[in-house]
Amino acid sequence: MTDEIEIRLAIGGDAPLISALVTTTIRISNSADYPASVIDRVIGNFSRRDAEIDGQPDRLDRKRCAAQ
Repeated sequence: MTDEIEIRLAIGGDAPLISALVTTTIRISNSADYPASVIDRVIGNFSRRDAEIDGQPDRLDRKRCAAQ
């Protein structure tokens, strides 16, 4: 059995899942080095406004992709 992964440009409906993935990754990868207050502040810098997807570039002008 072969699992296939489709890579596509992210759409607005993907934002909650992408946000959850980023938040979880930041918490896991930084928890040994930073206190929760610092991690919460970093996560607070990611807002829906900063993560516009539907044809709008993000702050770093990169395209976002989603795996399905």
